[in-house]
Amino acid sequence: MKSLRTKTIQSYVDKDFYEQVKAIAQYNNCSVSNLVVQLLDKKIKEHNKTLMEEQHFKEV
Repeated sequence: MKSLRTKTIQSYVDKDFYEQVKAIAQYNNCSVSNLVVQLLDKKIKEHNKTLMEEQHFKEV
């Protein structure tokens, strides 16, 4: 039975992309939803770092 998070992820992406993500998750021995959460967390951290650098640049 698929989790609600997995169903939600599938509703936002096409089937081919989902299958690629699923293969990567299996290779890394984690669930699709956990892989997506990890990737989003990484992107958020990168974005926040960029925002902090821009703010520092404006202050200088």
